Amino acid sequence: MGYANACTPQSEHSPNGPPGQRSTAANTSRPGSCSAWPYYAATQAGDVDLRAHILSDVATQQLYLGGARDCLEIIRLADGDERVHPAVRFVLHGVRARAFGALGDADGCSRQIGLAEDAYARTKPDEAPEWMNGFLNEAHVDSVTGQAAFSLAERTGQEQHRADSSTRLARAVRGFDPNTRARAVALCATRLAILDQRRDETAAARTWMGQAVAASQDLRSVRISRDLDSAKTIVRSA
Repeated sequence: MGYANACTPQSEHSPNGPPGQRSTAANTSRPGSCSAWPYYAATQAGDVDLRAHILSDVATQQLYLGGARDCLEIIRLADGDERVHPAVRFVLHGVRARAFGALGDADGCSRQIGLAEDAYARTKPDEAPEWMNGFLNEAHVDSVTGQAAFSLAERTGQEQHRADSSTRLARAVRGFDPNTRARAVALCATRLAILDQRRDETAAARTWMGQAVAASQDLRSVRISRDLDSAKTIVRSA
């Protein structure tokens, strides 16, 4: 499978491991991977929540690079361990939902969105991993599920999927504090701009673009920059 990894020291798209390598687990835990040592340490320490979260990060990277099926295969490595906290399961279901959305699988995407919401509802903040506490809020749930619905809408072009994504992402933007969650606001606002432009609502799209640009002023993120450029191209072409 030869998963790419943007964190390898050679280049942004260097293969993680030798050509022809097929093992997902090996790709996650080889020294050439930016996730190798955290994954190894979490496994050795028996920290099932951190291990699952690291796998979700690796899976998300594959999704960003266009590998939705690779993403789902990596996420499967975190399946079957009942010890994983619902807060972390929420993350895993959210990543799966985005992958199914990118594949145009409406049933799979909707099912995972529902499972993500259910996992969040079962979460008890005082029992969740401490490093998850900053993400245990309704705005983050709307952001995660809204981005999944956005991926589906972009693939299917159906208004019902666009409407679902718009509703979730708009709630997320309203719920986030732009002073502390500027990156999340920028991500959601760029997608809202694209969704509105797909409906030929250019004025609304430009308003969201303005909010995304304002939120991203002090951010240094390749992903945010690329997302903004893509959204600007779509809005300007109207």
